[in-house]
Amino acid sequence: MSRIYYNEKTGTYYGEKIIEEDVLIFSDDEEINRITEKVIKSLNLCLIKAEDTIDLYANGAFCKIIDPDKVDPGYFENFKELHDLDNPKEFVVILTKPKKLERGIKKFFIVADLNGNFENQLRTTLLNRRSNIISRKTDKKIYTKKLNRLFAILRHLQKKGNYVKVPDLANEFGVSEKTIKRDLTYLREVGGEEIKYNIKKKAYYLDNSFNSNIRTRLD
Repeated sequence: MSRIYYNEKTGTYYGEKIIEEDVLIFSDDEEINRITEKVIKSLNLCLIKAEDTIDLYANGAFCKIIDPDKVDPGYFENFKELHDLDNPKEFVVILTKPKKLERGIKKFFIVADLNGNFENQLRTTLLNRRSNIISRKTDKKIYTKKLNRLFAILRHLQKKGNYVKVPDLANEFGVSEKTIKRDLTYLREVGGEEIKYNIKKKAYYLDNSFNSNIRTRLD
């Protein structure tokens, strides 16, 4: 199996990239290969040329373009188990010709439009799937960052007799004061924490901190 990585700036091919950069092709059709290489080059993605069905199993490309007549029957029979998939918005197999498929896996396949529209079809498909992957990863990072911030705030509050001020927390985490206030509200209303406000100190504290519902430290 050969890996081809194109750098548009230097006009050269280079080493590995992450999964959302990988597109695999398993076809002898010269026109399909030509168009695929053209689109991959224009999008600065990685093109992997499979030599046999085993390459389809081993590679994590987010898009695979395959000739169903070249693939071992077992690939389709064990498709879901092999790929461990649940989101057709992030993964797709483009078939170069129609193929009868089991109902449970049809959503992961599309048939190439060879009536002069394959280039546009491929470009749109790649952009959509890749965008979905990147959006999910971005959302996950944002969620993880928020979760870490919530636990950090709670650790401050759980120190016996400790008071926290919104401006201080905002500076510490590099977010707005409104974001910190939302975090405190979330910990109180959703987490069930007894977070109270001291008017004189202009700061928040956790009432009865050792009975906190969420443990963030070793006791």
